[in-house]
Amino acid sequence: MPGIDVAYPAIELAKANFAHQGLHGEFSIANGEELPLEDNAYDLVFAHGVVQYTANPQRLVDECRRVLKPGGRIFTTVPTYLDNRSTVSKQWMNSAHYSLFTDRSLNQLFSRYGFKEISHTYRGWSKEIDDLWHVAEFRAEPADPTQYYEDAIAVQRYVNIYNPIRSVFYAPLFAGYSKRVALLTGMVRAWGLFRQAPITFLMNLPGHLRRWWAR
Repeated sequence: MPGIDVAYPAIELAKANFAHQGLHGEFSIANGEELPLEDNAYDLVFAHGVVQYTANPQRLVDECRRVLKPGGRIFTTVPTYLDNRSTVSKQWMNSAHYSLFTDRSLNQLFSRYGFKEISHTYRGWSKEIDDLWHVAEFRAEPADPTQYYEDAIAVQRYVNIYNPIRSVFYAPLFAGYSKRVALLTGMVRAWGLFRQAPITFLMNLPGHLRRWWAR
């Protein structure tokens, strides 16, 4: 995707450098509510785990709208309680997060600034993290946000009743998934080491021990 200009409202420098090497485009890192970027200059805004940390998400989305070219897109990931598969989703409700979103509430916010959803998924990760991944296109004309309103009572019922029930069934399958994968991978590697000829295994053992200790 050479030549695509991407704005990162908030992302670690290491990730931005990695993306720069892979996409060979122009990348900028800035506070999401005050982007020091030109108007209508970017094809994509990449907001990974950003919106829930801002006290003024309206300002953030308005800034994203300002810097995007017509037809530009915003890719957003946010933690969510909806459609959860683990106990993690309840833990998102803490003082570090100003907001939690579903696809409807995120569309309600975006529609005020001329964004239209292209796609979303609650299965962006294959592990236990409960995230919403969302892609929207900037179409300039604001839409009616009332079409995305959510029933507050239904949301409260989901959070307090259905969410814990889902956790009982899904958490045993998905909680700690990444650790189980790491353990399985380690066992496979260990089996490969033991299959080596004894002399080869003994010669390589000091190096393996040093790497293990460095972890």
